[in-house]
Amino acid sequence: MTNFSKETFFIKPSQKGVKDFEDLINSDYQISIGKWMHTGWEIFKSNSGPSIAFSVLGGICYILINFIPFAGMFVLYPFIAGFIIMSLMFFQKQTPEFKNYFWGFRHFLPLLVFSVVSMMFISIGILLLVVPGIYLSIAYLFSPYLIVEKNLDYWPAMEISRKKVNKQFWGLLGFSGVILMINIIGCIPFFLGLFITIPLSTCMVTAAYKDIFMEDSPTDKEAISAEPA
Repeated sequence: MTNFSKETFFIKPSQKGVKDFEDLINSDYQISIGKWMHTGWEIFKSNSGPSIAFSVLGGICYILINFIPFAGMFVLYPFIAGFIIMSLMFFQKQTPEFKNYFWGFRHFLPLLVFSVVSMMFISIGILLLVVPGIYLSIAYLFSPYLIVEKNLDYWPAMEISRKKVNKQFWGLLGFSGVILMINIIGCIPFFLGLFITIPLSTCMVTAAYKDIFMEDSPTDKEAISAEPA
């Protein structure tokens, strides 16, 4: 796992590849949409203030930087990774500071390359009768998590995510549909609800990620064991 307390800002990806995670890829898991939503909601609810504040700040910065052509793609995933890192820290019962939301930029290069490569693959897939594009958008769901949590480079993260998602693709497609609907609702009115639904849905996907990619960590087991009331 990435050392979130590391003093140097930029973190060089490890040299680990897909073969180093074969046991993790081959392990089974169950689809638990209700549990993931409940756990994500509890994580978000206890840390909603800073998350919404960063969501507003990140949204404003993203809108402003988009006045420069193609500039948005350079910051989109680092901003998303900021939510991921914070939700992972919340999940581990750590007490982060507001500056930690910007730590997605510590993985700037692999996140940037991932955004370019994945968008290219998904766009090609959409042109090929749409279905391949939908498949890839689900298959790469956990790639940013693997980049920041396991400090992987973009390609191993993409392949590990894809192989793991393949084991329960239809269930994760349904889960992604629920997350999409939450953010569509967040678009009403005037997209303002997205300041809440983006960090909330990130926490829900984090709950799924920690369940699916859990590696027998006692803290993970304790955190993911929360069941819907």
